[in-house]
Amino acid sequence: MNKLVTLDHQITIFLNQFGSEQMDAFWLWITEASSWYWMYGACILLFFILDRAWCFVALAATLITFGLSDWISVHAFKDVFERLRPCHQEGVMEYIRLVPEGCGGSFGFVSSHAANTFGLAVFFSRYFKPYVSWAPYFFGVYCVLNAASRVYLGVHYFGDVLGGAILGTLIGSMMWYAYRFTARYRPL
Repeated sequence: MNKLVTLDHQITIFLNQFGSEQMDAFWLWITEASSWYWMYGACILLFFILDRAWCFVALAATLITFGLSDWISVHAFKDVFERLRPCHQEGVMEYIRLVPEGCGGSFGFVSSHAANTFGLAVFFSRYFKPYVSWAPYFFGVYCVLNAASRVYLGVHYFGDVLGGAILGTLIGSMMWYAYRFTARYRPL
């Protein structure tokens, strides 16, 4: 386990060192949730345009996906494992480039940003793919950039982001299958 933790520290430091002041504003924008409100709003609007009879079920599934991924990432992981973020970890924080946004809370495993974005991206990808074939690629790029921003900024280890991505993918998939199950009872 110590070798795995050391490898995670090394990967994080390596990836974080690619940062530059010229790119900081871009990555700060990517990581900020409000930068993506337009996309969430467009998805909700499309629920109503594409499927008026069932739009509230899709909206509910979206909110549940976000709520579950956020709650589980904090209460079942961060509060349990209590793994310090790299910007709080002695022996690591001296080597990372912390972009001035602050470090966040003390604990980082798993990344809630990654869990939330991957959960929503999986659900949205599955929902919109029949309408727009490139939807999975769009949402894939979105969640990978958002998760990568956390390592770039120095506020999460690579392993935190990977764990959050796995958790979010599982929750997004679970909610998609729950949505599809309820769709069997859809009114005509």
